[in-house]
Amino acid sequence: MVDVDYGQAEITAFNAAAGAGVIQFDPAAVAEAVALYDRM
Repeated sequence: MVDVDYGQAEITAFNAAAGAGVIQFDPAAVAEAVALYDRM
């Protein structure tokens, strides 16, 4: 069986940083990302 890496280490690190408040999002960038996603 092939072991596929879906970036779990990176996802875990991101979640830890976000949970610790290390990552902050620009509200305008979030709004733009949501708008782009809604157009998909």
